[in-house]
Amino acid sequence: MQAYNMKHTVLIADDDQLYLKAMSTYLHRSGYVTLRVSSGGRAVRTLSSRRVDMCIIDYHLPGESLIEYLNEREDTRESIPFIIITGDLSLETERLARSYSPVFFFVKPLELSDLRSVVDTVLTKGKAHEHYHY
Repeated sequence: MQAYNMKHTVLIADDDQLYLKAMSTYLHRSGYVTLRVSSGGRAVRTLSSRRVDMCIIDYHLPGESLIEYLNEREDTRESIPFIIITGDLSLETERLARSYSPVFFFVKPLELSDLRSVVDTVLTKGKAHEHYHY
């Protein structure tokens, strides 16, 4: 299935190389341009140099906080929608992740088809139908 617009670029930031490759490959095969990074610092540098339509961020990504960077960026520049993913099932992580107002929240393991559905919805309609997925 092809994405609605091949020009959409998705930045995927996860230090788990298996998930990073799987998400990137799946979304690329669905028609998206994907950029892969494994640290917050590399993600911030990528956002400074490339146009990105959406981010998928591991909540415990090492280095500079990409989530905080995106939230600070909202005040001065256009907002970039982001999805938070995590393997951490703690209530504290869930509470903190929700406080950043992601368009969607996934707990690993996640279904790649569900992830693509959210990306498709957000990038073509501007928002997800649900805000959190468990």
